[in-house]
Order: sequence, then structure tokens, then C-alpha cells
Amino acid sequence: MTSTENVADSNSIIPIDNKEATFNFLKRNFNALNEPNIVTKKSASTEIYNFLQTKKYDLDSIQIEQIMNNFAKNILKAIADNVEKVRENSIKLLNFLLSRCQDFSPHLPYIIAIMVERTNCHDLEGIQDIPEIMRPNPSQKPHVHVNLAEPTEEVIN
Repeated sequence: MTSTENVADSNSIIPIDNKEATFNFLKRNFNALNEPNIVTKKSASTEIYNFLQTKKYDLDSIQIEQIMNNFAKNILKAIADNVEKVRENSIKLLNFLLSRCQDFSPHLPYIIAIMVERTNCHDLEGIQDIPEIMRPNPSQKPHVHVNLAEPTEEVIN
């Protein structure tokens, strides 16, 4: 494949050697994730994921980090979307980008917050509804005790 060949998608043709056109394509599709139309959101999430999965445009880690810095908010919003296909593609996309990103630590607080919200695990200890005065101290919380196997003697007959 030469650098002048194009990557085709359902809406437009993106020149591989034109990084600005690629960024505009991604920007347009990430903005479409905020649209109220379900079909638009589904097609946008599918196009983004398919475009990044096709390794025809070889993205290096710096470009992946630029995509994360510019579009992480849109991806994380899409994870909480009502449409299952949009959520699925967004999670796949986040996985794809994080696995190729050199430093994703700036995004971790937001990712963890979305995952906690999505999985509804705000109160893992189950003490949220208990009045503050009745909550146990950390030293009073249950601990896991491991019972060691007792040494046994051989039975001789």
C-alpha cells in the first residue's frame, strides 16, 4: 500500500498521509456520539472502532496519546450510554487505546470513576446507610483468617 492510497469508510474517504483529515474524521465521529439519534451513535462508534482496528493507518504511541487526550471525555461518556452497541464499542475502543498508550495515568481517575458508577459499587463495605456513630472502626472490620493445616501423625496399625 502506498502512502497515497485511502482508507474507505461509510461516510468519507480519509487520506492516510493526511493526519489533519484523520483527526477531523475522528473528531466528527466522536462528536456524533453525543447526538440523540441512536443510529448515528451506533454508526459513529462502529466507524471509530473499525477505523482504529484496521492497521492501515499505523498509529504510534504519541498519536494514540493525542487521541486519548482529545477524545477521552467522549469515550467515557459513551461507556455510560443507553445503547448497548455504543457501550460495547466504547469499552473496546478504550481497551484498544489504553493498551497502546504509553502513559494513561492522567486518565485513570476518570476511568475508575466511570467504572465505579457503571458497576454500581460505591459502597462495597455495605455501611453507607448505617449512621456514622454506628460504623465500625477500621480495626473492628472483619478480617480474613487463614486456618493453617494442623500437623498430623501417621497412624500405625
